[in-house]
Amino acid sequence: MAKKILVLDAYALIYRAYFAFINRPIKTSKGQNTSAIYGFVKSLLDALKRFVSSEQVEAGQNKIELTNERVANLLGLD
Repeated sequence: MAKKILVLDAYALIYRAYFAFINRPIKTSKGQNTSAIYGFVKSLLDALKRFVSSEQVEAGQNKIELTNERVANLLGLD
């Protein structure tokens, strides 16, 4: 089987996510705006779901839940 590569334009995804939430920004409980990060990670996870075969997904980790607080925690914003 040929190897596959997934190429993403990270800046375009971040830009798109930021402006997608411009009217209703996603914020942590402390007021930190995480719209761009949330949208980017959500797009990345969606792309990985589509890219990776179902056999590989079943063998992997449990479902990742993405919340504002989790994103802020992962980035050290809390």
